[in-house]
Amino acid sequence: IRDTTVSILPADMNEHSSRSHSIFLINIKQENVETETKLSGKLYLVDLAGSEKVSKTGAEGAILDEAKNINKSLSALGNVIAALSEGTKGHVPYRDSKMTRILQDSLGGNCRTTIIICCSPSVYNEAETKSTLMFGQRAKTIKNTVSVNLELTAEEWKKKYEKENEKNKSLSIVIQKLESELKRWRKGESVPVEEQLSSRNKKNSSETPALAESVAPPTEEEKLQYEKLITDLYQQLDDKDDEINQQSQMCEKLKEQLMDQDELLTSSRQEYQQLQETLSQLQKDNEAAKEEVKEVLQALEELAVNYDHKSQEVEAKTQSIEHLNEEIGLKTAALEAAERDSSTKQELILYHKKRSAEILNLLLRELGEISSVLGTNMTRIYGSEMMEEEFTTARLFVSKMKSEVKSLVSRSKHLEDQLTEITCRMEASEKELGAGQLLILQRFWAISPFLLLSLLSLFLLFLVVFTLNLFNFNIDGGADHLTKLCYVMMNVTNQVGLFSLRLSPGGRTELELLCTSELCKM
Repeated sequence: IRDTTVSILPADMNEHSSRSHSIFLINIKQENVETETKLSGKLYLVDLAGSEKVSKTGAEGAILDEAKNINKSLSALGNVIAALSEGTKGHVPYRDSKMTRILQDSLGGNCRTTIIICCSPSVYNEAETKSTLMFGQRAKTIKNTVSVNLELTAEEWKKKYEKENEKNKSLSIVIQKLESELKRWRKGESVPVEEQLSSRNKKNSSETPALAESVAPPTEEEKLQYEKLITDLYQQLDDKDDEINQQSQMCEKLKEQLMDQDELLTSSRQEYQQLQETLSQLQKDNEAAKEEVKEVLQALEELAVNYDHKSQEVEAKTQSIEHLNEEIGLKTAALEAAERDSSTKQELILYHKKRSAEILNLLLRELGEISSVLGTNMTRIYGSEMMEEEFTTARLFVSKMKSEVKSLVSRSKHLEDQLTEITCRMEASEKELGAGQLLILQRFWAISPFLLLSLLSLFLLFLVVFTLNLFNFNIDGGADHLTKLCYVMMNVTNQVGLFSLRLSPGGRTELELLCTSELCKM
């Protein structure tokens, strides 16, 4: 144990130098089974590290600190031994170090102590050997008073208390008699032999002094002896009072222990009753548990039967599950094929969407061109990715175009009606024209060639004006060339004074045929 607990390091003076003190304590207890007496003791085995001189050991750092602590504890031990060896009742510095506090019983206490000192015969270690021998010499002068550490039982303490109490009572009676007798002697009275303390009482109390046999008054020396004896008796009485107090305190402690034992006994009885109740309750619970176990066993049998049925059902279910797994595999394969088909269809749908978008844009472009031809405004959408918006826009535009086509159809019907009417008028005019031509041919040779040219130009101009009136032509933007042509014709025709051309306020071109008096005459 020492090798594992004590720190050992090499030094200049010792290769295996202990760097600390070691104390090994053994507690010993002995008990007599028959008499129930108990004895106790402690055995201290102390290994003190040697004092060191730093100049010889060459200690440094942590080893130097350890050497300081070792020398400090050894110095405190030396002070304790020096105080005990003087024999005075002065202060003993047990608390100067932890080691002296632990070894307080071994140094001047109730114990026997043996010291073994280690010395060196070398001249080099003369100072250490001398100090060690002086330390052992001082320790040898300490005298310890040894007594057995007897642990009395409660009954023994009680008997001892009763015995000491009776002894105290007898001694107190003797002291009272002696005090009364002493008072009479001090007053100068003579005490007869019958009233003096008998020798039987003297034998009963070994502490009582021998009384004078003579009846004569005591001398001065006897008075001094009596006074000394009385003081001794008072001292013994005080000691007995202290002992009685100690015994009474011990009795109080024993009473408290008895009360504690009684309380412990009552509590143990209560615990015993509680244990009996719990035991009966446990027995009842055991019976109930047995019944429950029977029921559980029956339930387990039923469960075993049910388990067999369930196991069969589970086998059937597993077979059905395997069949379903196979079907699921087929379904998953079909699903994967369907997913592939759907992916291809989605690609086709995207392609068709792109194609429809292109066609729609082309249609919208063509419709825009038609609208530009018809003179209507259309909002064109190129490259739009929102198909629904494109289709809605196309629908709106188609509906608009339908309404415009309807209006154009109605207008065309109206124009056809006008055309039929105009054709009728043209036929009538042609007839009139034929009659006029005949008339003109009849008069042709009478008219100059220049007049013939004027008539031809007039006829052409009439056809142009008639065509413009038929198609409701607006000459606001594009009639400049026609006006110039008419002005030329007017210049030509005005020379002969046959007709004149004028523009109406509504934009219509009207031709007035001015018949000269000469032509009318023809």
